[in-house]
Amino acid sequence: MRDYLAAVALIMFALSQSIHAKVVLPPIFSDNIVLQQQSRVLIWGKSDPGKKVAVNNSWNRNTVTVEVDKSGNWKTTIETPEAGGPHELTISDGEELKISNILIGEVWLCSGQSNMDIPLAGVPNIAVIKDANHYILNSRNNNLRLFTVDSSTSKDKASFKGKWLTATPESASKFSAIGYLFAKQLQEHLTTPVGIIKCARSGTRIESWMSEKLLNEEFGISTDEKTPNAKPAELFETMVMQIAGFGIKGILWYQGEGNHRAYELYSRQLPAMVKEWRNTWGLGDIPFFFAQLAPYNTKNGLLPYMRQAMAECARKIPNSGIVILTDAGEENNIHPIDKKTVADRFLYLSLAKAYHQKGFGCCGPIFKSLEIRNNEAIVSFDYAESGLTTYGKELVNFDIAGTDTVYLNAKAKITKEGKVVVWHDSIRNPIAVRYAFKDFVVGELYNSMGLPASTFQSLKKISTK
Repeated sequence: MRDYLAAVALIMFALSQSIHAKVVLPPIFSDNIVLQQQSRVLIWGKSDPGKKVAVNNSWNRNTVTVEVDKSGNWKTTIETPEAGGPHELTISDGEELKISNILIGEVWLCSGQSNMDIPLAGVPNIAVIKDANHYILNSRNNNLRLFTVDSSTSKDKASFKGKWLTATPESASKFSAIGYLFAKQLQEHLTTPVGIIKCARSGTRIESWMSEKLLNEEFGISTDEKTPNAKPAELFETMVMQIAGFGIKGILWYQGEGNHRAYELYSRQLPAMVKEWRNTWGLGDIPFFFAQLAPYNTKNGLLPYMRQAMAECARKIPNSGIVILTDAGEENNIHPIDKKTVADRFLYLSLAKAYHQKGFGCCGPIFKSLEIRNNEAIVSFDYAESGLTTYGKELVNFDIAGTDTVYLNAKAKITKEGKVVVWHDSIRNPIAVRYAFKDFVVGELYNSMGLPASTFQSLKKISTK
């Protein structure tokens, strides 16, 4: 009888707590948070149905009040000022909850699979990061904040784990190497607070990052299909949707190793995923910058096709940009140790395209067109306005094909007009050119700003003259 009464008391206590529970916020709204400056940022949480929740900020003392819906959910928006802080938010449904040490600045999301997921300290026996100890030692920065979305099996926005951390050797060492190195430099260049959110998982295919509806309706893919590390739509539901709507400036994406065999499909999937994420966030066509896969010996010969497909995605996706890595791969390492180069190139894109800064290059040359003239093929590039260079090296990665479409390694030279002339003595009527079209290659063609040219194969884009 005593045990029965104790059990009843425990149940009644739990019910009283749920009935009179104070407001609950998901972990993305916690101490040390960075909020996107000069915007209307969404904030949400849980409380008792029918209650009024008041959100008050310390920067202008404005209070916004919202009613909790029948499911116990609420959401509202608050206006943020120019970069600065620290500030506070007070959220109350009768009982107060405070978020302290808030900074207002620039917020970015980084996502993808292992090359984005690998932390600055590396993964024992799997991946190491060049100069990691130097970066970790010098990581302490109160104006740089880090948030990791932990994997979860729940779709409940208030139940997932994670917290905002100030950049220190302890926190930076466990955070995405690319994400940290990008955010550190962005904070230094903009001299404003920066928040970086990691939402990535190693070994995952793009299907895991898309909704069930999109997969079914546009690609005929079932969520019951088996894929490594995560089922189709799983990470969209359990990770992306946990933070969807949170105020961000843009997205960095490094993924595709798990999809490179299906490169043609990926060229449709990535634009579709970007559109879905943007619609889900409700922030319009926010910047989306993604890394082209670095050269690596897959032994199946399909990686150059994937690199070309990704370059084509950069043309298809509005307000996007591609980080080209034809000079930054490792033949027998799918996780190159040099993550600083990747972060640098994400930075160039962001400063140029998201913050409209000028005077520097933001992308390497991308194939534009091919002209046939006097048995020679003349290749033109985008992002080569200031010229091309090899830094004194010979051009060895160009191939040319005649009407038989058999490619032969070609001779090539850079013209004064910033184009490349390609030829082979045995081919009289060339119809196509390709560059760096191997699984593993070390590209030698750059624009004058030192950014490498993308892999390409011109066969579908030929004009004759």
